[in-house]
Amino acid sequence: MRSELEAVQRADQGSLERFCAEVQERFPGHPVALASPPSRSVRIGFGSELGPVVSCELPAWGLHVRLDWGGSEAAGAVRQSLPIVIEYPFRLGAGGSSCIVEVRYSWASLPGDHRLLNDLQALVMLGELLLDSA
Repeated sequence: MRSELEAVQRADQGSLERFCAEVQERFPGHPVALASPPSRSVRIGFGSELGPVVSCELPAWGLHVRLDWGGSEAAGAVRQSLPIVIEYPFRLGAGGSSCIVEVRYSWASLPGDHRLLNDLQALVMLGELLLDSA
């Protein structure tokens, strides 16, 4: 996975397309989209415009994986009703934002055995849980 992260870090279009295809394979029931350049992100949808969206953003400094919910007001209510405890390295999104839960890593701090798809899986599962209970 480290070599995959390094390839995604380079963010050339081919690497991002391969990563997007791997995400689509891992989450076949969800629409997956690669943002157009110069944005460097992959989004995983749930088929609901006002519900959850998981995104993996690749800014120059590192990696930002987040679960958003359609709009800051709705996200605030969802954050307050979370049925689980959020533990490090994940954290609750800031109040007033559409982010429910996020995790950020600098490229230098990523462990050699980091599994990016596991981070995405955790947030997709949480999004499904929240959508089912909404």
